[in-house]
Amino acid sequence: MNPIDAKRKLEAQYKRQNEYNSKNYERVSLMLPFGEREKVRSAASAENMSLNAYIIEAIREKMGNIE
Repeated sequence: MNPIDAKRKLEAQYKRQNEYNSKNYERVSLMLPFGEREKVRSAASAENMSLNAYIIEAIREKMGNIE
């Protein structure tokens, strides 16, 4: 595959992923004090979770799994 075709394929993949995300997820911006992000990231990693999944789980626990 030549570089131009590879780039087009990658761009199409990004477009599909962005469309899926925009239909199924909402974005929330989170600001943490300096150094806290790495603490949270380390805690998530220790539980074999992504940072996003760890934060979602923490929110659900705090809310009592209200859906």
